[in-house]
Amino acid sequence: MSIQEKITSLQHKFDTYNEMGRDYLPDELKKLRNYVFQIHSFYEEALVYLIGIYCFKDTVGLVATENIFKNLDFDQKRRITKKLYSGFPTTAAESLNSLRNKFAHYSGEKLREEFGGEQTIYECMKSLSDYIDKLDIFWLEHGGMTKTKALEHVKLNNKRLRVED
Repeated sequence: MSIQEKITSLQHKFDTYNEMGRDYLPDELKKLRNYVFQIHSFYEEALVYLIGIYCFKDTVGLVATENIFKNLDFDQKRRITKKLYSGFPTTAAESLNSLRNKFAHYSGEKLREEFGGEQTIYECMKSLSDYIDKLDIFWLEHGGMTKTKALEHVKLNNKRLRVED
């Protein structure tokens, strides 16, 4: 059996458990959950970057900043960023974190109740898009880099972290 066949076999096993219990999530909610987690992760990294830029005024101190702040949760990083920068979109960051917490901690049954149906999924996606827009404006004004550059930084940082682990 090839490695791909082994992976497929394990995926079928896991899918069976996903489909059996009351915590089952339909594909559209799985996809939405993934969007929420990915966007939250990006902005959590961006908060550390903003703190580093503020403290060190350049990118040289970012590694030190990452090491200092890596054990803080998103809300702690958000509060620090809010204290350092006026005009920080606190409501957008809090809402993004709240949405992430729902998808991380709610049961599948509760997620289906709250986000079941196309209209509520659309409303959630629209809210997520609005949070991104507000955070992006702030990020571009204060982070000193375009979204493309920021994504390159995140990718390089993730590669560096994997090598160090």
